[in-house]
Amino acid sequence: MVRKINPVLSNFWVLGLWIWMIAGVACTGGDAPNGTEISSSQLVTTTDTATPMDLSGLPSMPSRWLTSAYFDRAMGVQGARFQVVSFSQLVGQEQGKFDAVLLNCFDDYQGIVAIADIRKYNLQLATRLELPATFKKPDWLNPLMIIVPEGGTPVPFQERFLTANIRELRLVRLRDYYAPIDRIGQGMAGLPSFKDNCLFCHSLMGIGGNKGVPLLPAYDVSTGEDRARFQRDFSGFHHPASSQNLQQFVDESALEDILDFLKRVADASRSQ
Repeated sequence: MVRKINPVLSNFWVLGLWIWMIAGVACTGGDAPNGTEISSSQLVTTTDTATPMDLSGLPSMPSRWLTSAYFDRAMGVQGARFQVVSFSQLVGQEQGKFDAVLLNCFDDYQGIVAIADIRKYNLQLATRLELPATFKKPDWLNPLMIIVPEGGTPVPFQERFLTANIRELRLVRLRDYYAPIDRIGQGMAGLPSFKDNCLFCHSLMGIGGNKGVPLLPAYDVSTGEDRARFQRDFSGFHHPASSQNLQQFVDESALEDILDFLKRVADASRSQ
């Protein structure tokens, strides 16, 4: 089940949040501003009365500036700073039947993070970024963005904890969201690797993001030739010097597991 943003207000929410986030990125070495001015009219309150997720208080939530070794490692940068609010505080204490937050982004990326992980890792939401002047910022690196703070419980090194460019939050149930691919990929090593790193850009069986092309129409993973092409394309696009460095999360063994999982999905689709 998914609790949606009020569709009557969604256009105003997107426009207001976009203006706010453009203003929230800086490449500077100076002192951080004291705060970010955000009008409550730029945010909306969801309408599911059973499990409300009220976003109208986000602009007035307590904020602080911090650094993130997790971010620096992933992006190959030093000295980045973020003005953040508590993701746990935003989500609240009880969400009933919902156990995850879906993160829809401006570039059709779709992240998802378990509420248990938000609390366990003390995840933050960046409303403003301050990046070194020498850093070449990727187009997608804009607030809202998940930030892993310093210290605390070690966080798995995965793409999901770097979701940025967020335009909309929705509460979902993990079991329902992942159901189509869980039924097919149960027990396969490639299933969690695909969930943790690939599904955000490459939709599969009706779920996930659409920033990248759907992989199964693009590759016939049952053939050695296309599997090799898949691996070449992955290395060519997601290499360490790129702005989409997925190789740091997915090694050769994990990539083979993902291909095996995709083959099972493709075989299941053909048999229907």
